[in-house]
Amino acid sequence: MLQNNPILSIVDMVFGTNIKMDVFSSARPFWTLAIEWWIYMSAGYFWLYLRKVSKVSLWNVTVMIILSIVPLYNLILGGGNGLTWVWLGGVTIGTLYRQVEIESKFLKYMMVLVSFSILIGAALIFKDAYSAAVKIMILITLFWILVLFKDDNRSLTGNLGTAIIKHMAGYRYSLYLLHYSIIKFISIALAGISIWVQILLAILISNMCAYLCSVWFERKDSPVVSWCTKKLSGMLKV
Repeated sequence: MLQNNPILSIVDMVFGTNIKMDVFSSARPFWTLAIEWWIYMSAGYFWLYLRKVSKVSLWNVTVMIILSIVPLYNLILGGGNGLTWVWLGGVTIGTLYRQVEIESKFLKYMMVLVSFSILIGAALIFKDAYSAAVKIMILITLFWILVLFKDDNRSLTGNLGTAIIKHMAGYRYSLYLLHYSIIKFISIALAGISIWVQILLAILISNMCAYLCSVWFERKDSPVVSWCTKKLSGMLKV
């Protein structure tokens, strides 16, 4: 989790070294993981431990500072022009939408329509998906969509569609980790064929590989997880 770490960048500038770790090759989509890891570590340390401590020690403060360097840096700089703000925004709307009670369906639909229209306008004006205005409007639009469907038990896709979506959501993280490498390989290995065939193959192969990886590595009852659990249990008993 040291990719694009600001401390390593400072060391390089001061001492003329080259220890900063950049994203590389088909691992480019993983640049967010290094930032998110530090965000979850710092937020978890504060929320699950530090806020419950009766007397905060120097060690507690030191750990909190170390864990907060990357999240604080990514408030204003870093990839995505402030990824920490996006995370904080997601946490905020995930918390607030449960508190909002609006009876009028018409009003909720209007808020979704208005916020979505402003989002489209911001995207056309700034022409940058990472601009602050676009990110804010995405969060606001998602907020009103959540409010709209909060108390609605109806399925938008029907029973079959819902089942398919839930099934595909089960291997979404494996898909995120694998898709770019597969797309890159197909674009190079099959460069001479139609782009639409490449896209179709990329979608099918990415989903198939992600599903297989999920079955073997992600699920609690997967062969690899079961084997590791048994081994660790045996080691802990010893």
